[in-house]
Amino acid sequence: MVFGRFGIVPSQTMWKNPQTTKWSVFLFGCCMLSITKILQISSIGNQFPAPTGLVLTFIGCLALLNATYVHLSQGVLSEEE
Repeated sequence: MVFGRFGIVPSQTMWKNPQTTKWSVFLFGCCMLSITKILQISSIGNQFPAPTGLVLTFIGCLALLNATYVHLSQGVLSEEE
């Protein structure tokens, strides 16, 4: 039990509608990774500090991981039969 709630990611139980919200989180993660790639390719990236890409990639990967966990726990890994 973590933070008084069961599950690896207790934030999922706080979501009002995880079936539709997971796609918003997935899209956010993809946008963060796209922004990172755009900053890397374009000359705009020179105006930001060096670890900006690393931080944006980390945020994007965490969002994708969370969306994937929610998707799997609602389907393949669900305890309901």
